[in-house]
Amino acid sequence: MNAIQPSSPPLRTNNHLRLATPPNPRQRRKPAKAATKLPVGLVMETTLKLAVNVTLSVAAVSTLMRILPYQLSQQEKLQEIRAEVNVTEGRVNRLRDDFSRHFDPQQTKALMQEQSNRVDPKQLQVVWTNVADLADTDEVTP
Repeated sequence: MNAIQPSSPPLRTNNHLRLATPPNPRQRRKPAKAATKLPVGLVMETTLKLAVNVTLSVAAVSTLMRILPYQLSQQEKLQEIRAEVNVTEGRVNRLRDDFSRHFDPQQTKALMQEQSNRVDPKQLQVVWTNVADLADTDEVTP
């Protein structure tokens, strides 16, 4: 009974107690996929869709390139027109003020004097003369 007996395999191993270790990439390889052929109809449809989309994209880009210079020239014209509108608005405002002034009954006398050389008889005329001119005239006339 004390004789050496062959060792028996362990009864059970505790696999659930092992730590998770990353698998070695050399050991674990995915099986090579067999080359699957796509249906010809699907390939043709996809190719046709791509061709149509590329054609539409090229047409859109070329149209935008042709429209861009026209749009820039229109922007320049718009800026010129806006500048002219600002100048004209200033002129219209000035003329509107003049119009209201011309039809103001209290300013009719002043307007008549401005537009003609006549002076109100009640108003005295002031004539400016140079003092040096007066000194010369005094010496000549005794």
